[in-house]
Amino acid sequence: MHLAIEGLFWILAALLAGAAGYLLLLTAASFRAMPRPRREAGPAKRFAVMAPAHNEEETIAGLLDSLAGLDYPSSHYSVFVVADNCTDATAAVARARGARVYERADREQRGKGYALRWLLERIAETGEKYDAFVIFDADSRVDPAFLRVMDETLAREDEVLQAHYSVLNPGEGIGAAIRFAALALVNYLRPLGKNALGCSTGLKGNGMCFPAAVIRRHGWAAYSLAEDAEHGVLLLLDGIRTRFVPEACVWAEMPPGVRESRSQNLRWEAGRLLVVRKWVPQLLRHAVRHRDLVALEAAIDLLVPPLSALVAGTLLLALMALLPGLGGTWWVPTGIGVALGGHVLVGLIRIKAPRSVWRSLLYAPGYCAWKLALYASATARAPSEWVRTRRFSASR
Repeated sequence: MHLAIEGLFWILAALLAGAAGYLLLLTAASFRAMPRPRREAGPAKRFAVMAPAHNEEETIAGLLDSLAGLDYPSSHYSVFVVADNCTDATAAVARARGARVYERADREQRGKGYALRWLLERIAETGEKYDAFVIFDADSRVDPAFLRVMDETLAREDEVLQAHYSVLNPGEGIGAAIRFAALALVNYLRPLGKNALGCSTGLKGNGMCFPAAVIRRHGWAAYSLAEDAEHGVLLLLDGIRTRFVPEACVWAEMPPGVRESRSQNLRWEAGRLLVVRKWVPQLLRHAVRHRDLVALEAAIDLLVPPLSALVAGTLLLALMALLPGLGGTWWVPTGIGVALGGHVLVGLIRIKAPRSVWRSLLYAPGYCAWKLALYASATARAPSEWVRTRRFSASR
């Protein structure tokens, strides 16, 4: 029994240390991220801006108003909205804001991926030519410089761009504040490190920019609960990397409370597990067959558990270190804990997190316990289709 416990301790320690080491590598590499090259010429590219929307009459106006305020010639971009299986006034609100609206009704093929594919087909039917396609969620707000930054950055036809996607309302509740902290790591710090290492940063679902050549070749071909991550893997397997553009920013509202975000978190975690099961083996085979370190890193990234699971595993390791026969091993969970804590602190400092986010860390232990229960639910009873998260409107 003693040998079994000691063996389990060191296996768990090795797994946690590997994950923590990977995060530390990205954290360190983030400081070597090169600034975006500037181009002196004026706006050159024409953008098709796409927004899939399902019953978003309360939020779509905010997105369209922010798009109307872009620091980019209106002649160089068009805004398309697909009102997907809507039962409210989403289409009417979008038309009133000047968007080109297409209404889709398909009760069988439901979800963002199908809506994007259908909208791309409608845009192609117009015969209009665009240099790039940008996708925003309907509840987002866009930085005025977004298209200008993308225009200056988009230089290759085999590279997709991902904007910095963050939380619009971190001061409205613990749930939104903790989500801001999580996205500061997943959508900002780690992608900076991946940029520096020449890796593919992956797609985050909001603020994605695709060259026209990529759209002509691939369209949109991912329809799972994590269609963004899945589509990013499909592109990577075809040699198309995603590059992070931190200067281009987009924000979305998150549920203020933790419980209110349950359906959203459950969908995200179930989708992540689906992508791990379906695509990690293919990424590993591709990495070995083509000696592709970028594909190998993408597989490792998908295999690294969420931070709350790593924290819980480290606490378990610390408890095991107290057992008879494991004396003197306290340094193992301590080192892993310091590495994880450093990763979080660097991310929040570099993104200049507001006070509400720092205060939310006091609730982190309870949040980790809640997320562990959610992981168990996602594993045992994953949702089979997309379920819209309730929106919480706020004055801006």
